[in-house]
Amino acid sequence: MIRKILIISLVLVLAISSGKAFAISSSDLQSLYGDSEYYWPGQQLCSGLTTSAVTPGTGAPDGAAFPNLDPEAMASAINTWINQQNPSSELAGLGSTIVADASHSNVNPFLIVAIAKEETSLADPSTYNVKYANNAFSREATSSQPNYPGAGPNAGTLWYKWSSVEASVDYTAPENQGAIGGGDFAAYLRNQYGSEIDSDSLAAMISTYVGGSAGGNPAQYTANVQSWITDLINLATGQSSASSSSSASSSSSSCASGTNGSGGVNSTTSGTTVSGDAAILCEAEKYSGIFYRLGGGHGYAAFRQACPETAIASAAAASTAANPGPCATDCSGLVSIAVDAVFNQTYSWVVSDNQMVGGGSQYWQSISLSQAQPGDIVTHHDGSDDHVEIVVSVSGTTVDTFGSHETGTTTGPAGPIPFSYWTGGAWRWTGPGSGQS
Repeated sequence: MIRKILIISLVLVLAISSGKAFAISSSDLQSLYGDSEYYWPGQQLCSGLTTSAVTPGTGAPDGAAFPNLDPEAMASAINTWINQQNPSSELAGLGSTIVADASHSNVNPFLIVAIAKEETSLADPSTYNVKYANNAFSREATSSQPNYPGAGPNAGTLWYKWSSVEASVDYTAPENQGAIGGGDFAAYLRNQYGSEIDSDSLAAMISTYVGGSAGGNPAQYTANVQSWITDLINLATGQSSASSSSSASSSSSSCASGTNGSGGVNSTTSGTTVSGDAAILCEAEKYSGIFYRLGGGHGYAAFRQACPETAIASAAAASTAANPGPCATDCSGLVSIAVDAVFNQTYSWVVSDNQMVGGGSQYWQSISLSQAQPGDIVTHHDGSDDHVEIVVSVSGTTVDTFGSHETGTTTGPAGPIPFSYWTGGAWRWTGPGSGQS
């Protein structure tokens, strides 16, 4: 490398000192630096795709093909919506990259984002597939593709693995070049569902996607995706903004919609008043972005003294994995905080044999997972590992939740998580203030 630089410099010096025009052929110049590690013919020298070179497509905004909308507006809408849905999302800030990726394969970028919302709560870093495979889409892999083995109810499944979540939506990433089955996610959708995409039928594409490799409930999945794409279209076209917790599920988050839970005590979040059981979810969502701390949040009076309501926002901004701060909780601590704040009652733990332990146990009613609503709780117990989260929505046989997950992660959404994980079942508060006491 040094030798080549010296040769080039010498050629230029001789040309200048002689005062004569000195020309070197392009082939000779190529021979001097052609295999330099700093020069690759055709190499993109700048990272971070922009949408400036992307032009509108011909598809319908709510279809499966790349739509006839301004690419810059779509990128901005995606960034805004992702931040609304999950500030911890690994896709945050990648709107331009997603739009460029989608344009390259003639796929609706809103579809890519909506699938990530449905599959992994928009690339939440605590989700198994995201954490271990940088896979926001629950894309499965064959043994000949980059992969990471599933665990628990997904043991035996191979998840497609990328080097980063960003690489999963960047068609220029080296690992995606010539990848079997399409490397980036847009290319994968084009490879697998090209005929449905070309027909610009979102419903047909999702039905095939869910009914095939993804499994589950195509009708509910499609309804959710269509609802979220509508939110994104509205943002991109300057119409009404997307809700902070949009969902087409029959049990969508009451913190955004204002629908009632069990009735009774009210809680206000972002100017929206909700009632009863759903208020547990709204209270818990105030702690979004705060890192997990084992044992945190238990003992409401002491916790509130250390973490007054006015300190929550600043605590979230300052919270780190190494120093989670005074407002940090663990999973049951978060539920305890929410129940105590809303109902002035003590939360108690749930175990897998459907028995409640501790104070207030008589106020929790066992319900079926399929009937769970926003603000109900779901629990896991296997003899060595206990966990509890708060229900956001139920879709088919999976649950989207909100909670404090584990060391090194922040309080926030998770899911979709299969019913089979929640071995302790679902529970509803029926105590004082619920309207059912």
